Parts: sequence; C-alpha cells; structure tokens
Amino acid sequence: MLVVAMPMAFAEDHGLTIEADAVEGSTTITITGSASSSNIPVTIMVIAPNGNVVSIDQINPDSDGSFTSTIGVGGPMW
Repeated sequence: MLVVAMPMAFAEDHGLTIEADAVEGSTTITITGSASSSNIPVTIMVIAPNGNVVSIDQINPDSDGSFTSTIGVGGPMW
C-alpha cells in the first residue's frame, strides 16, 4: 500500500497527482508526482501487506511542483 499525505489545509484546496511504477522482479519502486505548490512538502509512506511500514520519505517538490522518490523493495520489512 502506498500512502501519500500533505497538510490537510493544503490538500483541501490544491491538487496532488502521483504515479508509482514497479517492474516485476525489480528491486525498486519509482514514485513520481506533482503538487500545485512547490513550498509544501509531500510525505510518502509505503506499507507492506503485513502492516509493516517499509519506507517513509518526505520530499520538497521542485519549483514546478514535481517530485520523484525511489523506494527499495524486499528485505525483512516486506
């Protein structure tokens, strides 16, 4: 499960788009997206099917609002 969060006041009034790309057999998941504001951080949390928090990343979007994160997959948390 992939959870993306922004401060509630921002989320109510502004847009957020996200896309996750994973190739079967790959060791990474690439997450890309855009926010309508570049000065609000985006928090990405990946939760494994067993409920373990696998990864948390807080990203400051670029000046155009775009952001990218790469999450490693596998290991004991999965």
